Amino acid sequence: MTQANKISNSIKRMLLLSGLLATILLTGCALTPTVANIDIPSVANPTNGPAVKIVSVEDRRDFGPFVSGQCDQPSVDGDYHDKALTSRVFARQGCKYERANVMLPEGQTVASKFKDVVTNAFRLAGYQVVSDNSNVEATPVKVEVLKSWVAFHLDGMGMRLPSDQLINVEFSNKPNIQVAYSSNIYQVSGILGKGFAQVYGENLDELGKVLKARLEQKEAVQAYQ
Repeated sequence: MTQANKISNSIKRMLLLSGLLATILLTGCALTPTVANIDIPSVANPTNGPAVKIVSVEDRRDFGPFVSGQCDQPSVDGDYHDKALTSRVFARQGCKYERANVMLPEGQTVASKFKDVVTNAFRLAGYQVVSDNSNVEATPVKVEVLKSWVAFHLDGMGMRLPSDQLINVEFSNKPNIQVAYSSNIYQVSGILGKGFAQVYGENLDELGKVLKARLEQKEAVQAYQ
């Protein structure tokens, strides 16, 4: 057997074992909720440039009841009308069982993470972000989180973690900006919950980069200053 064939067979065995492990874990036992922190380091605030004030960040994601086999629909293990619960949840580890949410620690929310992301994007684009009324000329900004979810799918290649993020940034008396980012990542470690947090953190980081680029565009600067 050639070295290339040995490597090929090893890869096939690894994929098969990964698929078997995922299948056993997903069909043989119920999963448990996972708490994962998403770290978003703060960036320095510019000392000059146009000023904005983020007056609100609202979580407007559409949650529904848990339905076995449907992971793309945001759902929680409990009352999906409970804002205290839905505000922390950003993923589901499996489609067959309840008690499989991935959520932020108590005291943190998806909205608060998006506020950090949006704040960083404005600062990196040259905007001063103020948090009080010291600058009366600061433009009020409202943010709506329309989509923010990491789902789970199992297919012939292994575990797939599709993720969609969508926000609406509203300026006072100015056109809104909608910013979206999505990914479709295969990641074996997702079965343990760590993969979901990593994918989610990367998505938030990329969404911030997209917003920064939009703010830096010549037409955006002219429209929003």
